[in-house]
Amino acid sequence: MTQQQTLKNPQLEIGDYFDIGWSIFKDNLSNFLVLVLVIDIPIAILQLLSPTPEDPSQIDVAASPVVLVVGIVSIVLSLVGVLSAFILTESAVLNRPIEMSAIIQQGFSRFLPSLLVIIVGGILTLIGFLLLIVPGIYLGNLFYFSFDAVALRGCGLDGLSYSRNLVKGQWWKIFGRAFLLSFAFLILFLILAFGLGFASIVVSAIPLLPELMELASAFVLGLVSYLFLAILTVFFLNVDYVRNATP
Repeated sequence: MTQQQTLKNPQLEIGDYFDIGWSIFKDNLSNFLVLVLVIDIPIAILQLLSPTPEDPSQIDVAASPVVLVVGIVSIVLSLVGVLSAFILTESAVLNRPIEMSAIIQQGFSRFLPSLLVIIVGGILTLIGFLLLIVPGIYLGNLFYFSFDAVALRGCGLDGLSYSRNLVKGQWWKIFGRAFLLSFAFLILFLILAFGLGFASIVVSAIPLLPELMELASAFVLGLVSYLFLAILTVFFLNVDYVRNATP
């Protein structure tokens, strides 16, 4: 049975998402490493070279356009990395030939639609939170798959309605699974961040080592992030394949 056939099973559980996501990540590790080297390491280098005072409140974007440029480039690369990870994961599920240059290029081509979805969905969710919080949680979960829809279904702003149609009728199921997946990786990230932060403090007095630790942290956390994104893509594909069943 292929992974695509497996993901058409409506009885899959969270453990299955981890198993399938890990299998895809492991089998395509070299491709995910390309994303780390093309996306996460350049962001880390830019942030190391950016002039930032010890007190973040002292940052004056108007007086230091470099900070603004670094911020914009970091946002663009980060979103493209997420989009590319989604595309890479589904390509692996469908057993398509994987060319990382084409996948990253496709990620760039879907940057603007994804940014529009984030802005509009974010505004609607914020309005919901202002209306006694509960509507914000409801809308946030309703739009949970909108980013996936942009990356994998070529949606623009209609990615919001695509996500809504997937979540409709199973809001609590999607909410519960999304919460558990996010909570599991939050714990992992906190553990890794604490360990890497402690290591940075230990070597802080040694020339060049703090900078090398920053790059090492970006590498490790970037790789773990792409594992998380692969599992989230598996989650989306299972919901999508079941809701939009095809032979």
